[in-house]
Amino acid sequence: AYRYLHMDAGHLGQRLNLAAIYLGLGVSGIGGFFDDQVNDVLGIPVDEAVVYITTLGRPRTRF
Repeated sequence: AYRYLHMDAGHLGQRLNLAAIYLGLGVSGIGGFFDDQVNDVLGIPVDEAVVYITTLGRPRTRF
């Protein structure tokens, strides 16, 4: 149901964070974004929406 959508997205994001850290990757969730701009850049139709955005990559230095 819709009421669980954001909670589930957060849980998946947290799992991604934990897996990335375990693998030595850099990861960071994006706390806020402009829906229209993200949809334009990613080519997402107007009847769909982005719920969660995160970055993932190799850090310059190991932590």
